Amino acid sequence: MGVGSNMGSQKFNILQRRNRRQQKKLADIEVRTMPSGYEEFEDHTNMKGHEFADFQKRLYAENTRERRRFRRIFWSVMALVLVVIVYFLFFYEVGPIKSFKWP
Repeated sequence: MGVGSNMGSQKFNILQRRNRRQQKKLADIEVRTMPSGYEEFEDHTNMKGHEFADFQKRLYAENTRERRRFRRIFWSVMALVLVVIVYFLFFYEVGPIKSFKWP
């Protein structure tokens, strides 16, 4: 290895150190460019203990409501599919096939 390759690595290390100083953390609100979810970003790190407990309860209730809604829709669709299958199996009368000819 020559002296030139060593100089390149030193410059690279200097640039890395300089970039590390200029990096911004993702937690900085100024860095965020996209909204998080449907609502504006709320910083929950400044919450007190009882506020965070209320937040968790509200979040749990919302998730429970969404799960119940999903289950209700899922089982409604399954029941509808079952009714359609039963109808076609037992109650739908198919006439003779006109294109079929007995030998």
